[in-house]
Amino acid sequence: MSDSTSSCSPRRQTSASRRSSQLTEQIQDLEGPLARLPERHAPQTLTMVGICGAWPSLC
Repeated sequence: MSDSTSSCSPRRQTSASRRSSQLTEQIQDLEGPLARLPERHAPQTLTMVGICGAWPSLC
């Protein structure tokens, strides 16, 4: 009886692993440009809002 009940063949695992690596690389390639978007188009969203007025003991 063949082992047709296994979820992934070794070849399929290799393919899945390769695809995972490709996707990871694509994500890493996009991280820089995505991080720069707010710097260029909405820098006001990156400014820190202070809390010293509300809680002076924390400053």
